[in-house]
Amino acid sequence: MHLESEADVIYLYDEGHRAVLSEAVTETGEEAGAFWETENYKPLAERGLILALFNTARSREEGFTGFVYVGKPAAPRLLPKKPLNRTQRGRLDLPTGRLRIETYTGLSLGPEEAEDAGINIAVPPGIYDATLSQAKPADTGKPQTWPVLYDYVALTPRTG
Repeated sequence: MHLESEADVIYLYDEGHRAVLSEAVTETGEEAGAFWETENYKPLAERGLILALFNTARSREEGFTGFVYVGKPAAPRLLPKKPLNRTQRGRLDLPTGRLRIETYTGLSLGPEEAEDAGINIAVPPGIYDATLSQAKPADTGKPQTWPVLYDYVALTPRTG
């Protein structure tokens, strides 16, 4: 999937948490996309209501390109030896299974209208350990073109 953005942050949350998250974002008085930088973000992230991750891109304007799946994090053989982006992890509570992914300019939780579209992905309801890992660059087959950079976002169900 690919999402347009003007920054390198993506937000993951369950649509069931929209009301609580919208209230917290609006309360900050800041631009919605910058929510991860506010005091209101951390307590909600610790509860697994929202997760901000930083995607791999050569520039902030490239947006987010990635594969999102339920399962274990990507195997080391699928990852570059020297990634441009460090692996990131967090907890995500998805009680309705309606995962929403939005970018900095696509965050629809604030009072202003989102500039870019997000995406909904249906997953089994539950609590997950989310992992974002940079994938090996994909060759385009064109010598003049940079390899495509993308990420894996693994949602690993928590047990116990």
